[in-house]
Amino acid sequence: RRSAFRQLLGVYPKEFLLSTSGTFNRGKNFGYLIEAMSALHKDGIKLLIIGDEVAPNGESSRLKSLTHQLGLDNVIIFTGWQSDPSPFVASSDVYVFPSRFEGSPNALLEALGCGVPCLGTEIDEITEVLRYEDLLFPLDCHEVLVNKIKRLRFDADFYQRARMLSHERCNHFLFDWEQEIVKMVTSGDTTSGDATPGDAAPGDAAPGDAASRDVTSGDATSDEGHAI
Repeated sequence: RRSAFRQLLGVYPKEFLLSTSGTFNRGKNFGYLIEAMSALHKDGIKLLIIGDEVAPNGESSRLKSLTHQLGLDNVIIFTGWQSDPSPFVASSDVYVFPSRFEGSPNALLEALGCGVPCLGTEIDEITEVLRYEDLLFPLDCHEVLVNKIKRLRFDADFYQRARMLSHERCNHFLFDWEQEIVKMVTSGDTTSGDATPGDAAPGDAAPGDAASRDVTSGDATSDEGHAI
């Protein structure tokens, strides 16, 4: 199923696919990742961007214009909103979360649940989730991100380590939530103001956010989809 899905996206078997997701705004910092692709695409690396604007803000046009200016139209895939983005994330080799700031990084938490290695910026909210230096990169140096992605691409041992660490972090948050449920049940409190890893924070489009696209056409077409 994964290989068939990648074929629909126009990704060849030997190519390495990155994914990212969220609402299009400057804080999500997708432009940073697009710029990094200038140094990555020659190594057979493509990028899948899942999401769109919640309200018109010009960010979609800016990102697509940047992609065109850098000559990356053939290696960056804009999917638009997806009703179930998890197959898109799961079809990728690495998920990258380049945000400048976050409240609760729900998109990252859901990506961890898709079973792929995850990378994120060194801001406090993401560092709390990913914890390990191997999974983190700075906001002010494309070279670190580029080198880390290339290492994941060509170093099988490092790739497996990143996958193992991401899986560990996923299990950590699942365990925390299961323990919280136990506390609520044993205390008789069945309601909580805390968001689960699957809940979407305002303005944060997680891999569970809504969207649509005909992946066989290559054109991103938004519909009535909205963030869950």
